[in-house]
Amino acid sequence: MGVSRIGYNGLADGCVKTKESDMSRHPIQSPYLAIANKAHEQMAHMLAEFGMTPSSRAHCTVMKPDDPSPYAKFVKKT
Repeated sequence: MGVSRIGYNGLADGCVKTKESDMSRHPIQSPYLAIANKAHEQMAHMLAEFGMTPSSRAHCTVMKPDDPSPYAKFVKKT
């Protein structure tokens, strides 16, 4: 009997209908919302850790190899 809507950030807002027999008839938070929020938080942390966000990408440096391999020299000639 659950109803969930997707918000602007792609996450469900956790709106769940209550049963008609409930006395309060207030919407309750879905337990899946806590799981989705935790997964979103972990993914954002991993993206930043591996340099996949614009701000973390600025801190990454790439070094060129010192000496190209013999295979790379051969391929470059042809």
